[in-house]
Amino acid sequence: MNLAELIGQKLMLAFVGSEPAPELLDALSRHPIAGVTLFRSHNAPGPRETRALTDALQAAAAAAGRSPLLIGADQEGGQLMAIPGTTPFPGNLALAATGSDELAHATGRALGRELAAMGVNVNYAPVCDVNINPQNPVIGTRSF
Repeated sequence: MNLAELIGQKLMLAFVGSEPAPELLDALSRHPIAGVTLFRSHNAPGPRETRALTDALQAAAAAAGRSPLLIGADQEGGQLMAIPGTTPFPGNLALAATGSDELAHATGRALGRELAAMGVNVNYAPVCDVNINPQNPVIGTRSF
């Protein structure tokens, strides 16, 4: 790979809309972009629409002769679900409270299977944040 290709393989782009934006399609055709990140407020109104979007993104990459895209979302469970309409799994704090490693594993596996069914192949979760600062409420129930 040349330098431009190496740099492009480190880029995850974002856009607004439930269909690939023209600017994104142009970037995919001209540059070796690694992938895209989907956000609840910008791209993912539900599972069916997300699947249609990821299929369109992968088709655009293939048409440009690019490698399959990494398509990421932050589907943690609990209060942070990137794609509405999916299974409402408990958050990390609730899973930890059960004391069951098996339940935590099964939940993570189910989250991953749902994402894969929608064409999402990177999940930015679970987070391994530690809730040690009472002045920082952003972690909250996201922490095990």
